[in-house]
Parts: sequence; C-alpha cells; structure tokens
Amino acid sequence: MSDRSLLLNARFEARARRAANSLKSCPLCGAINSAENSECFVCRWSGAFNEDPLVVQLGLDALIERCPELAEAFMASQKRTISSRFRRMFKRKLDIEC
Repeated sequence: MSDRSLLLNARFEARARRAANSLKSCPLCGAINSAENSECFVCRWSGAFNEDPLVVQLGLDALIERCPELAEAFMASQKRTISSRFRRMFKRKLDIEC
C-alpha cells in the first residue's frame, strides 16, 4: 500500500471516529442516527439508543461497506481555501482542465 493511500485511510478513519461521536445506533434495527434524533429515522424507535463509540463505529463501517459512495463524504475537505474556490470557479466557467 502506498504512503498516499495510507494517509487517505488514516484521514478517513479519523473523520469516521469524529463522526461516531455525534451518532448513535438504534438497538432495534441497528440504523445509525444523529445524536440529536429523538427517534430512529428507520423504524421510529424512541427508547434508549446505543451510544457506545465502538458499536457506532462498527455500524458506520457496515453502512459504508454497503454504500461506498458515503466514504467520499468523509474524504471531502471540511474547509476549502480561497485559492481553491477561485480555481474551481474558473475551471467551471471556462471548462478547462488544471
């Protein structure tokens, strides 16, 4: 495995761990929910949720395994620099490759 892919994996795992802190797992159906939800968005469970970070991380891993495109959301940069915003804007307007 290259150094770049190791770095990308490490970034992905760090972001997934941070996300797991703001999520919880439904004990009834296993769906991953936002910590702010008072009921499960899948099965409407409204009792106690499992907030154990390990359980949430495993549920999140299983979700990403079923839906790999979600991994891109974790890999996306949180904050773009001004120069990258301008570059992206001009690239779209001029339809050129940089």
